[in-house]
Amino acid sequence: MNSRFRTTVMLLLAIANGSSYAQAETYYVTQSSRASDDNNGSSRRPWRTISAAAQRAQAGDTVFVAAGDYRDEDTGWGLGVIPLLNSGTQSQPIRFRTNWGARPLVSRMFLKDCSHVIVEGFHFSGACFEEMPGWTDMPTIVRDTVAPERPDYEQPWENRQEQVEAEFATYFGLIHLLEYRSAIDVENGVGIKLTNNIIDGYWAGIQCRHCERVTIACNRISHSVNGIFTWQSPALVDSEISFNTITHSLDNGIDIREGSQNVRVDQNYVSLSGRSHIALLNGVSDSRVRNNVVTYGGYYSESMEYPGSSAINIHSSLSGNVVQGNLAAYQVDLTEVDGNGIILDLMRDGASVTVRNNILWRNMGDGLNTTISPNAVIKSNSFIENGYGAQGYRRGAGIKLARNEDLQQTILNNTFLFNRAAGIMSYHIIDQQKDINRNQYITLFAPMIWDGYSEDDRAYHTLRAIRSRTPWERNGWGISLYWW
Repeated sequence: MNSRFRTTVMLLLAIANGSSYAQAETYYVTQSSRASDDNNGSSRRPWRTISAAAQRAQAGDTVFVAAGDYRDEDTGWGLGVIPLLNSGTQSQPIRFRTNWGARPLVSRMFLKDCSHVIVEGFHFSGACFEEMPGWTDMPTIVRDTVAPERPDYEQPWENRQEQVEAEFATYFGLIHLLEYRSAIDVENGVGIKLTNNIIDGYWAGIQCRHCERVTIACNRISHSVNGIFTWQSPALVDSEISFNTITHSLDNGIDIREGSQNVRVDQNYVSLSGRSHIALLNGVSDSRVRNNVVTYGGYYSESMEYPGSSAINIHSSLSGNVVQGNLAAYQVDLTEVDGNGIILDLMRDGASVTVRNNILWRNMGDGLNTTISPNAVIKSNSFIENGYGAQGYRRGAGIKLARNEDLQQTILNNTFLFNRAAGIMSYHIIDQQKDINRNQYITLFAPMIWDGYSEDDRAYHTLRAIRSRTPWERNGWGISLYWW
């Protein structure tokens, strides 16, 4: 069947089905001498600006953008802002891409009220932090002054705000300089795919608001305040964030919040975050954080209004969230408030979280901390050498049940190896848990279970002591080197 006959058949079928048919086109954007926005966008007569292509591209079309610097496009949406407003379909998306290795430089893209658009292969370059006075890549913390005394972090923010803002003046100045600008901003988007882009120097590398079925994959994001940031409920629904590399975020690497549902945060590498690496906040439900590597974070915990930070932060969220198969290591917090590998904080309406098969290693705080978050299922995790570099004697439990409300936890099949304070520490509520069994302990000078926060409370250094005074660990295993 020749191509002309095939096209005729497709047109007849479209007419018979009462639908329209338009053949997909391929367009080109270059900065060569023959390029002009008055052209037709063909390879012989390419357009000069990406925004010209964005206005004309329809469902099924592909726009190839050649190497060049497109950051000075003036579209009426702000200098360098390229609006992508047209929609494709699920079977015929609009694709903006580059030739392999081209990496055209762009400033910002705004996808608004559109669906099924693909953006891949661009280099978004903003106000790169390395070029700003006073900035040094983390883990060096940018301090302008060093206070003679550490603030009391249990006091209200107003009592320490002036001191903290003076100490971290460059840090706050960098955030203000970026003025909430995003490299890619998606508002009311459906079926958007953002892949294989390089992004550096923004308040948010990628920002999503009121979005569904978004895929954010294989991007490299660095030197932003937040690598990926979502907000405005429901911020993100039925979406995937996977295989991204996110480093040097002044705040959070991946920040998912405000009513997001069924978001899969899978197999990302997030490192050198100023606060948390991955956060599910404010009403997130039915989402999973799975098989991510998150290391070295929390360097700006002292600047937080409510310190401090943890590597994976599940806060004020709803039911159905799962944290599975992650490596979280080297989270710090000099405020001695958090710095945990994982924190389950203020779960709403008794919502439970499942935490399984994670490795929590050498975090300054606890491996896992629950704070007013009952009913968690904590299974088959490895808690190793937490409390690394800490000073306070209560810092560095494998699992800490921090408040009276942290009840009915299920803690099964976990390994606790050389954690600084204890394998499990609880706030006088160890007897009020749902089940603690089949865990393995190897401790050095620390109890296997410590039911209290003072030296006079019940500290169990042996399985015999645990079994004689609690209903737990009938099938547990452990060695306390303190007693050898």
